[in-house]
Amino acid sequence: MARSRLREGAAPGAGWRSRPATLAALIAFALVVLAAAPVDTPTADNLFDQSVVNDIRLTMKPGDWDTLRATCLEDTYYPADMAWQGQVVPMVGVRSRGSGSRNPYKPGLKVDFGRYVDQKLLGLKSVVLANAVQDPAMLKQRVAMLMYERMGVPAPRVAHVRVFVNEVYVGLYMLIEPIDTNFLARVYWTDQHGKKENDGYLYEYVRKDAYEGLPGPGSADLRRAVRAEDPMYRFQGKEVSQLLPWDKGLAFWAVDRDILQGVTANVLASRTLAIPWLYRTYLETLLACAAAAMAPVSSDSPTGWLEAEAQKETAQIRAAGYADEQKPFTNERFEDELGKMLEFARERGPSVIREARKALAWTE
Repeated sequence: MARSRLREGAAPGAGWRSRPATLAALIAFALVVLAAAPVDTPTADNLFDQSVVNDIRLTMKPGDWDTLRATCLEDTYYPADMAWQGQVVPMVGVRSRGSGSRNPYKPGLKVDFGRYVDQKLLGLKSVVLANAVQDPAMLKQRVAMLMYERMGVPAPRVAHVRVFVNEVYVGLYMLIEPIDTNFLARVYWTDQHGKKENDGYLYEYVRKDAYEGLPGPGSADLRRAVRAEDPMYRFQGKEVSQLLPWDKGLAFWAVDRDILQGVTANVLASRTLAIPWLYRTYLETLLACAAAAMAPVSSDSPTGWLEAEAQKETAQIRAAGYADEQKPFTNERFEDELGKMLEFARERGPSVIREARKALAWTE
């Protein structure tokens, strides 16, 4: 019966008599196509692809999602499945995250792949989904990390994504690589024996409401003196540490911001800049940063790198940002802040150069 139905839809003639030959030809064609276009295995680079706005889909019990939102100040994990580009990671742990950005309508999220099951996604233990509610332009975190990278400072990868929970669009988020041993292994070197530089001490910032003076000799509470909210890595077997950038959603604040603003509130910075050669190094580094931000993207365009990056991201996220009904600001404010970011990108460099050169003149 099946054969006769197929023949009703077939063209008349000798086609059926050559069926084995046709089947062989189809198999040969499929083999050629598969050989010519192998399927690439995705990597973490694909997950953090900045050329597109990907979709992250979380599926969880509706009651769990409602409870997570209602108790957004807590760090309770809830089970969920996460889907990205057709890949599904089952039984991940999802919780609210953030400090001043926590809220019940568009919660920031941490996704822990190994919370309930021993698993990773593309080598990653977890990812952060930042809600960008404190940045009405919704792109400063990503631009800031790229600027750090441009200046040779290791920084987490950041990409914009649309987040859906139970097939409902929650909003435009930023997918952020966590700073952990996987991150350290990626950004630092490998020695001659193949050992990666990720076995030192990684310190996490813990907020303190108040502090008094510097820690005493041998104290482990160095962070109270540094007053930096960035993680700090102390290299294995060395007395050298590096601050690693994190949570830069409030960067690019004002075109005319004083280049020494906030220094007196930071014990380490104020004492460091009291040393003449380090103060001069700081000013020279500011000049280098301004030059890197203003450097033309090509010989055919006078547009500086920072402005070009802001323009690219603005065009990329505008539609998803407009469609985000959970953001705590209007589309008009969103558009205005995108314009301010472009203005900052154009004008901050010359402002920094003027101030840094003036300060350098006083050191000569």
